[in-house]
Amino acid sequence: MDMEMRRALSERLGRAEMGLQLARAMRDGSPESRMLLVQAKKEYGEAEAAVLAELGARAALALVEELEACGGLPLGL
Repeated sequence: MDMEMRRALSERLGRAEMGLQLARAMRDGSPESRMLLVQAKKEYGEAEAAVLAELGARAALALVEELEACGGLPLGL
């Protein structure tokens, strides 16, 4: 993962966390505050999934490259 991607994902997750904290702080039982919390949770989940997908993809690639380097994975199939 390059630095630009790390920064973008980090900033997205940070914004989502701040939105979630704000939505929790503004809870007053109103329909608007409940909707704001639902939306904040959704955005946080999507941001977290993007981070995990990127990390998972990178970890899988590193494993494939390691196995190939050791001769344990025939990539020519």
